[in-house]
Amino acid sequence: MMKLRFLSCLLFLFLASGVLAQVGVFEAQVDIGLENNPLAPSQVAYNGGAYTLDALGVSIGRETLRDEFNFVCSRMTGSFSIECDVFATQADGLGGLMIRQDLDVDSVHASYLRAADTIPGSNTDAANGTVFPYFRTAKGSGTNVDGDVGVGGYAANNTGPIKLERIGNSIHFYTMNDAGAWNYVQTEAIPLSETVYVGLAATANGGELGEFEFTDVAITPLPLWVKRSIPLENWTPGANVEITVTAHASETVDAVVNELTPIGTSVSNVRVSQGEVTFTQNGVIDWTVDGLTGEATLSYTATLGNGISGAWQGTFSEGINRTSYIGEDSILPKVPVVMPASEPFVIAPGTVSLIEAEQAQILDDQTGFLIYADPRASGGLGLINIANRGSLEYELNVQRAGTYYMIARTRGEDGNSDSFYMGIDILERTDPYGFGLANNRQWTIRWWENYDPAQRFWNLIAGDHKEFNLPAGRSFLVVQNRETGAKLDWFAFTDNPNEQIGLIGTPKQGQVLAINQTNPTPVKLVGGEAFIEAENGVLVTPTFGGHFSLFYDRNASEEVYVNSIGGATPANLNHHIDYHFEVVEPGPYRIIARTRTPSDSDDSFWVGMDDEPLISDNNFDRFQGSGIIDNSFHTSWIRTDGEPDKTWFLDAGVHVFRLYGREDNTQIDWLVITNKLDQDPLAYVPPGSEVPVLDFMLY
Repeated sequence: MMKLRFLSCLLFLFLASGVLAQVGVFEAQVDIGLENNPLAPSQVAYNGGAYTLDALGVSIGRETLRDEFNFVCSRMTGSFSIECDVFATQADGLGGLMIRQDLDVDSVHASYLRAADTIPGSNTDAANGTVFPYFRTAKGSGTNVDGDVGVGGYAANNTGPIKLERIGNSIHFYTMNDAGAWNYVQTEAIPLSETVYVGLAATANGGELGEFEFTDVAITPLPLWVKRSIPLENWTPGANVEITVTAHASETVDAVVNELTPIGTSVSNVRVSQGEVTFTQNGVIDWTVDGLTGEATLSYTATLGNGISGAWQGTFSEGINRTSYIGEDSILPKVPVVMPASEPFVIAPGTVSLIEAEQAQILDDQTGFLIYADPRASGGLGLINIANRGSLEYELNVQRAGTYYMIARTRGEDGNSDSFYMGIDILERTDPYGFGLANNRQWTIRWWENYDPAQRFWNLIAGDHKEFNLPAGRSFLVVQNRETGAKLDWFAFTDNPNEQIGLIGTPKQGQVLAINQTNPTPVKLVGGEAFIEAENGVLVTPTFGGHFSLFYDRNASEEVYVNSIGGATPANLNHHIDYHFEVVEPGPYRIIARTRTPSDSDDSFWVGMDDEPLISDNNFDRFQGSGIIDNSFHTSWIRTDGEPDKTWFLDAGVHVFRLYGREDNTQIDWLVITNKLDQDPLAYVPPGSEVPVLDFMLY
């Protein structure tokens, strides 16, 4: 009875804020932020499966903390998808799909919106028909709004319909291509509670009145929901926290959960109500439940490590839909804010000094740089710039005068949201102070490098790190806006120009794991097979700088993988990793590789064997990983465009497999050279990787 009363209260509160009428498949129409709009209330019509919505309001989050729009919505619980076709009947505004935590003007949300016309006052290349991902990841913060036409628009990869999938805390964005198939665009990790509002949204992007028509609207429940409950509001170092992960299947599924606790967290007292579980002391728990129907529970005790915040990056899958982040609680503190450092950041020789972006002192306007919540960011938090205002300041305490280099972990969405102005003690809004970001919608670590003076600051000279000759004592790092939508995770200072930047802030930092053997001992194939860690190759580095680096990931073998940090063209292939091995039995050989390809522009290497010439025509020797675009590692045979069953016929003796960079952010964990050509690469188990089932109990 109490549950029924609670649901009745929710319904009353929901309907009290909008029109009381059902609209098609949706519970109600609601005006958000339009209480002072002279054109309100918004109108909506439903006829024959088509919805026509007035577009009212100044914006959905553009350079403001306030959303103003017309919303036709229902509440949904668990995992689901929503899709539609949407087009503007008037040349004003944005219209599309929205998933929203609540009905407040500053709510967390994820939206996929089509532009009716060029968006005013923005740094985009929007045109009629372009679709943009819009999302706010922390209540009261800024909305990511920038985008280029390449994200969508009426083109081969988007002939009209759009779709959002909400699975756990993952929001997956899709457009439909001209063949009628869904084209995956990107995934955002957005902390949301189990029950959310979902529906159709339309804003005018100004003071005018627009109109959008929505057809082919469909909401589809998806079979598996997994959520996490953390009974703390803030990060408390040393605290023992009882955490519960609950899986609920609406139909029979085989559930796989990979729980990943924050770095530095130890795990104990693991218990499951059903299924099998393995775990390691470094905070990785693997839980499988075959034939799950209804609900199953995993619980464990986490002892929190040092820091000011923390993020859980656990994922789940049922083998049908995309692997997604576990829902609900994922970041502490649960109400994130900018946390200025109480002491200057110490910069000293022989160490890497890490500065979290959210520890800034915000100068001038407080609404230009705002908190950005994302479990993929360090500690789950970063900053997003939403407007051309405000500055960030970080006080430095340089222990010894000398030459230092700067590294940053940042994210850019596209060519219009991929730069800041930065300086130490002096900052001018000119090219020498420009810092260019990778614009691949991924968190990316890069050096601050010099640029070709005959061009602009984003034309970097790879390997030519910018030098900062800092005096001992007090200095200030200052950051200002250049393009909205650019994001900051952290900065680091080092006096080592060869620092392994992908290991900064991880337990592997400072360890000698570089792929730089000068006289390698060939790996001898035993029984026609050899397993080689990707980091155990020989890095061949050109004079202009390396294009590979080691990165940390607890789901990688030995917790380290190789990342291509610079793309290459066929004319620029004098950088590669060599893997030396010795064949005893001559004959045909193939290679299994474990790779990760986070986007369709970060998904390929060039490959070659011995001194055979690399054939780049028609991408003949291009290896596109497993072909699965997501944020998980996958195992597959190496296949190339020119030879789908890539096979090398090798004589007895020493050979060299060569891996060349082609696209940045393409990742490889390990490879297996084998003459067992009939094996299933998905069934391959690396030597020593079996994790014992430790002390756990069934409820």
